[in-house]
Amino acid sequence: MAPKTLEKLINGVRDIAPFTPETEVTVECNPTSFASPHEARSFFQDLKQSGVTRISIGLQGLKPEWLTFLGREHSVEDALATLDAAQSVFTNVNADVIYGLPGQNLDDWRKLLIYLAERDLSHLSAYQLTIEPNTAFYTQVKRGAWEPLNSDQEYDFFQETRSVLAIHSYTNYEISNFCKPGMECRHNLHIWRYGDYAGFGPGAHGRLHTSPCDVLATRVLKHPDSYFRAADDISQVSHITRLTPTETLQEAFFAGLRLAEGVHMEQLLKQTPASIYEAAINTDEVAFLVDKGLLKRTRSHLQLTETGWPLLNSILQRILRPLVIA
Repeated sequence: MAPKTLEKLINGVRDIAPFTPETEVTVECNPTSFASPHEARSFFQDLKQSGVTRISIGLQGLKPEWLTFLGREHSVEDALATLDAAQSVFTNVNADVIYGLPGQNLDDWRKLLIYLAERDLSHLSAYQLTIEPNTAFYTQVKRGAWEPLNSDQEYDFFQETRSVLAIHSYTNYEISNFCKPGMECRHNLHIWRYGDYAGFGPGAHGRLHTSPCDVLATRVLKHPDSYFRAADDISQVSHITRLTPTETLQEAFFAGLRLAEGVHMEQLLKQTPASIYEAAINTDEVAFLVDKGLLKRTRSHLQLTETGWPLLNSILQRILRPLVIA
């Protein structure tokens, strides 16, 4: 998308909700091939001129075989050139990287993290490769083409990520996200705190509170062609679902426990009837996990401990009650 097109979108949003000096405007970029370093720098200067304040680059990795496996069209050289150009213009730059790839070992992963940390990026997102049903990766694993990480390996990669980045002054403020002091991703932090957000365009989704326990979930048609054919009729483009109070509470837990700060229990319990809380959360399991040192209660929050941090998925499975969907 050309910077001038983005500028029109940003100005359209600005007309609806005026910006403040703290407003964060992130553009996600895949590395691409530029004709020259000057062209690359010029592109990012145009993005900055259009109102963008933060760049997130889908780097994924810096080995050709990793990029090939992930189906990425860019080369390692493209990735580095894009990163160089972005950092020459913006101070707030994130890189997305993925672990759990076939043939990738801890030493490979450590070297990648050290390299990126020494570039003094403001933010790093380190995700484990997930194997979703009905995807090419799922089919490959099913036929034995390669093996995903086992639980012990997942733990090792996760702890290595935290260790390497902590040494380089990055804070692990969310399960997969690390930042230099004060450089948390503002819009994602808002979402993990279960704030309202609006999603526009093909495949976007959003959440809107109409009361503390009443949330509207929105999702937009995924396929761009279908979206543009129906764009004049909002009822055909966007689907709205009213979440139940128990679903709302569970989403708040699911999002909040991903944060180092945890779930704001003081606020949550003021807004939520006890019957809904009991229907959504297994309080006996919460007490058990606190006793075992995997969860910790502070005056206002419920959060993961250092021991519980790598076990988030298992902890969520234990404390979120199965919901009966009518």
